[in-house]
Amino acid sequence: MAKNPKICVIGWYGHQNLGDEAFKESFHALWPDFHFTFRDRPPGPDEPFDALWVGGGSFFDQPFHPLRHLRLPIGVIGVGLSSAIHANNLETLDRARIVVVRDQRSQRRWGSAVLAPDLVFARQPLPAVPRDGVTVLLNDFLTPRGTSLDWQATSYSWFCQELAKVLDRLVERGERLRFLPMQVGAIDDRRIAAAVIGRMRHRDRVEWWIAPPDEMELRRCIAASRLVVTQRFHGLVFSTIEQTPVVTITAHDKLSGLLDEMGTTASGIDYYGMTDRRFLDALDYATSTPPPTYGRLAKERWQCISATVAKLFCF
Repeated sequence: MAKNPKICVIGWYGHQNLGDEAFKESFHALWPDFHFTFRDRPPGPDEPFDALWVGGGSFFDQPFHPLRHLRLPIGVIGVGLSSAIHANNLETLDRARIVVVRDQRSQRRWGSAVLAPDLVFARQPLPAVPRDGVTVLLNDFLTPRGTSLDWQATSYSWFCQELAKVLDRLVERGERLRFLPMQVGAIDDRRIAAAVIGRMRHRDRVEWWIAPPDEMELRRCIAASRLVVTQRFHGLVFSTIEQTPVVTITAHDKLSGLLDEMGTTASGIDYYGMTDRRFLDALDYATSTPPPTYGRLAKERWQCISATVAKLFCF
């Protein structure tokens, strides 16, 4: 293995998702002497890489391209395994020199895994700035499609109505609301934002970002907010890094798993149990409880693990 190895990292890259794209900077920050190429599929057998890393995100419950034809050393770095592991991916986990998972639920599914927080926690917080307003980060993944069942469409309609109701209350308290999309394309967060804003009485007092922000614009908005409301996992991660109070609406176990890790489950609401009363209870908790130190500790944890990983993949 080369001293400065060339690593191909496969994950959900190149799909206009700010959370997944944020992993790239974390890899560069943790292993500055490595040369990374990021893709959403494995390399060919003749490409000049020294190792293959499957890194960042929760996708082991879905089949991805088989790696059997590759003889490269494999690392699994910063993944979620809290959902069922697809049978096609068991060989990849078995072959890996190291498996680093991002929550305790994932570690229970793969007992030999090393536990570390989400890779994005390796990032530095931004300088402190005055805080104002509420940033809302919704997830279009929950928007019903043509194949959705009736109960899914009903749940979505109920959620949008209840969220619009509590956001109207925040506007009446004098808060400035801004809706930002963290993903556009096939999954487009502007769609669900439109559904919620369209149900608000004070929709004329909402800032709705149509042009998708880049990562720095998103982080600056979070760092400058008094509150974040998020359905997006990395909305929760960035809010924790910036120590911004956050109400998390959970529809995936990766969100509830991180809240469990941080000991802040009271600031979370189940998407399928959304009511204005539950939202206000979570809001009271989020804004009256000191920010968790989890972000700082998570960054320190990754700094320790990065040295271990480096030893496995270079001389």
